[in-house]
Amino acid sequence: MKILSIDSSSVAASAAVAADGKILSEVFANNGFTHSKTLMNVVKNAIDLSGVPLDEIDLIACVTGPGSFTGVRIGVACAKGLAFTNEIPCIGISTLETFPYNISCIEGTVCGIMDARCRQVYTASFEVKDSCVSRITPDRAISIDSLIEDFGSYSGRIYLLGDGAGIVKSKAQDSRIILVNSNNLYQRASSAALAAFNKDKNDYITPDRLVPSYLRLPQAERELNNKKLKG
Repeated sequence: MKILSIDSSSVAASAAVAADGKILSEVFANNGFTHSKTLMNVVKNAIDLSGVPLDEIDLIACVTGPGSFTGVRIGVACAKGLAFTNEIPCIGISTLETFPYNISCIEGTVCGIMDARCRQVYTASFEVKDSCVSRITPDRAISIDSLIEDFGSYSGRIYLLGDGAGIVKSKAQDSRIILVNSNNLYQRASSAALAAFNKDKNDYITPDRLVPSYLRLPQAERELNNKKLKG
């Protein structure tokens, strides 16, 4: 099984190619350029460096959110275009589900946390044991205080990853909580590929069914809905 994975859900863009659970190549760009300018080059370079031509790719794994609304849309559009052209099945991978694969050598609870603004975070928790990842909670948009309350129900160490992890760490008074180092803090396409290997083939979809997963409406839509409710 050969997988091409794509992630543009945050300020960085990355792509990776993996075969049978082994990462063959990964290209990561965090240069300040827009994803519309960089992502296709990132994907092309990852494919070229892997030595696996696109027509030998068995599955395209795309990070579908939550995250940057524009970034997620660009990543999904890129994956759909490649998949349609080359008749390759797809799978959507939650941004939050990629985080435990950054540090799957540890044992404990891994909590992916992304800053959702308005004193909220996008978050999901996972148990990592013997290099196996299992989900504890669904993807959620909740308040920081609610997430910190959840930590009381977990045993052992709690590892925080994501761009909202530092905010939560600064507010939580719990010695078990560990903020991982900067090299492992953010989502990567290689982790999306590893997550895809652990999915069932029944989760594979045709490219027309690949869609973003935002968890929350864009701010403009939320404000419009609030105005409608008030008036």
